[in-house]
Amino acid sequence: MYVTHDQIEAMTLAERIVVMKDGVIMQMGAPLEVYNNPKNIFVAGFIGSPAMNFLDVRVMEKNGSLFVQGENFKMAVPGSLRNRYLKVKDQEAILGIRPQHIFDKEIRGPFPGGELLRATIEVVEPVGSEVILLASCGSAQLIAIVDPQTLAKSHAEIEFLVDMNHMHLFDKCTEQVF
Repeated sequence: MYVTHDQIEAMTLAERIVVMKDGVIMQMGAPLEVYNNPKNIFVAGFIGSPAMNFLDVRVMEKNGSLFVQGENFKMAVPGSLRNRYLKVKDQEAILGIRPQHIFDKEIRGPFPGGELLRATIEVVEPVGSEVILLASCGSAQLIAIVDPQTLAKSHAEIEFLVDMNHMHLFDKCTEQVF
C-alpha cells in the first residue's frame, strides 16, 4: 500500500487506487476505470489534470432525441448514451466533460458525437505539444486542451466541438453520477 496526494503518481504506479475525502472512500478501482467512470463530482474533479469541466444543464427530450441545455448552449446526447440518461429528462443536472474532449472546430472537423459550443477565450496558454484555453460560455468557465496549431486568441470568440461520447451527467443535489 502506498499513500500519496499526487494523482499522477497514483495513476502511474497503482493497479488499484482509492480516492478519499475527509476519511470517506469516494471511489476505488483501476486507475483508468476511476478516470473514465467517476462516481461523483469530487472524484471527477480530483482525477485528471486539468480538472473536468462542470456546466449546469437541463436534460431535455425532443422528437425522440435527448439534449442537454445550458445557459448559452444546447448539445445532443449521443444515441449510445440516450437510454442511460433518459431517466433524468426534464431534470437539472451537471454536465461533466474533460478538457481533452473539447476541440477547436477549426482544427478538428465534424465527428459523430461532436457538438458545437461557442465560447469566449479568456486565456491562451501554449505549452508545446498542446494549447490550454481558458474560456467562458455565459457565466460558466471551462478549460480546453487543443492542438498547438490553433489560431485561438484571447478575448476572441471560438467554436468548440465537444465530444459528447465522453460526457458525464451528475445529480445536482447529490453530486453522484447518473
